[in-house]
Amino acid sequence: MENVFSGLKTYSQHWQNNPGFFAFVERGLFYLGVENSFNVAKSISAIILSAVALGMGLSPIRDERELSARCFAIVAALFLLSPTAFPWYYCWVLAFVSLQPRWSWLILGALLPLNYFDFQPESDLVVAHVSIGGFYILSISIWIVFYLAWIGERILRNSR
Repeated sequence: MENVFSGLKTYSQHWQNNPGFFAFVERGLFYLGVENSFNVAKSISAIILSAVALGMGLSPIRDERELSARCFAIVAALFLLSPTAFPWYYCWVLAFVSLQPRWSWLILGALLPLNYFDFQPESDLVVAHVSIGGFYILSISIWIVFYLAWIGERILRNSR
């Protein structure tokens, strides 16, 4: 019976693909010399996600728009803090982006399929396998574009 869940165990212990914020935490811990940086990063991500969810749940909700904004924040945090960011995981975020329009998140959704180039043989697509500091250039470029769009979006929203 234990073999039934062996794949899930391996996935939770080792699998990482196009991680967003999680990658920065994990790589930072690795370069600081933290032993088992992957599991420590998972713990830090879980603590941050719990704090976001708790923070969103403690104060009263005034209306449906605020409820959808809080749900969006929690699901977005889960996606950003996950060690895997496959496009189909993004569908949970997309459900709330339709209620809380955010151009940065739409841009991210459009760019995520580029990660499938990682699965191409290096001989066919060298650029997908180039890495610096443990980050694939293509993957990190997606997240940089998203973070820049997110920052720009917040600046524009706050300037109104």
